[in-house]
Amino acid sequence: MRAAAAAFIVVLAAPAGAQDSPEPAEAADAPAEPAEAGYGGDGGQASGDALRPEGEAPATTSAPESYVVQPGDTLWNLSQRFLNNPWYWPKIWSYNPDFDNPNWIRPGSRVRFYDSSEPVLGEAPGEEVSDEKEPDFEDIQGGGFEGDDVAARLADVGTEQRRREFFVPSERLDDAGQVLHSPDEKRLLTVTDRVYVKLKNAGKPGETLQVFRPVRDVRHPVTGADLGKLVALIGEVRVDALSREQALGTVVTSWDSVERGDFVGRLPTSLEPLRAVANAKNVKGYIVESGSTPLSFFGESYSVLIDKGSADGVQVGNSFTVVRAGDPYLRQYSGLADEDVGQVLIIDTEKHIATGVLVNSARELVSGDRCEMRVAQ
Repeated sequence: MRAAAAAFIVVLAAPAGAQDSPEPAEAADAPAEPAEAGYGGDGGQASGDALRPEGEAPATTSAPESYVVQPGDTLWNLSQRFLNNPWYWPKIWSYNPDFDNPNWIRPGSRVRFYDSSEPVLGEAPGEEVSDEKEPDFEDIQGGGFEGDDVAARLADVGTEQRRREFFVPSERLDDAGQVLHSPDEKRLLTVTDRVYVKLKNAGKPGETLQVFRPVRDVRHPVTGADLGKLVALIGEVRVDALSREQALGTVVTSWDSVERGDFVGRLPTSLEPLRAVANAKNVKGYIVESGSTPLSFFGESYSVLIDKGSADGVQVGNSFTVVRAGDPYLRQYSGLADEDVGQVLIIDTEKHIATGVLVNSARELVSGDRCEMRVAQ
């Protein structure tokens, strides 16, 4: 956050050759918007006073050591009020790293107007704090991944949040149940509302089933074949009573309004941590698409669908390596060696589709990228 504030401050700083102590701008209740972000209408002089070096407070006699935020306060108007210049707000933000969002400072919190020697949250006491500090990035030689490093990355990967998107093959969707009616006189149903559910595969009283809604069709990026649908988890229904083809249930969880016509079935919502499982065979496939919001490009932490599943020997915990060959500048995509550009951990499998999470990527990945499940040598 401090680095982000520093980056903004550079934009606001006076250009080279500006006076060390420029004349302060006239105080105004509502300063005029600059022609460009951080610059005045003349295209060269920075709007407001040039910001002073890190560690020095802006020259002022009215700013207290700290101030308790009142309803309606913003960093912009506090900078105008106490420092006679609203453009000092990035500097003030840099003194208050506990503010995650400079556009929202909560009433009752305390704003510091001067630098403090106290350690910033998340930094070890005594560690030198510098806005110039660069983040530590992994140096990936040639975009590939070493086998031992991959194993370490895959180990202990867990799903700490409940999944909300799932791939469902066409045949499974045909076997799913449906919300038919409700004795409650309303269209949008939620927690504690009762529903009548049509079940093709009857469960048992007390069982909890998932309510889901189709979001979009999933097609193979190379063959164009219809693979199934991506569905969104809407809520959960507890089965209270069963008849031959229907069940009476109660909505016990709801992330969105449950409606008549929504599908009901069993989805893998387990939150247990995942561990890497050694690949048992070599399998080649394609990334079909992103497993949530449709995206043109995706990288680390995004879910993806792969066109190989349990029938092909893929298990939960296996990993696929994404490979790519080509020279985009010369538009040559054949006759060149493959390069490892990503790593996918499998978190769920259907018969011919697997869902995975990108745990490593050296390039932006796209639908149609090739991937390989490799047996360790």
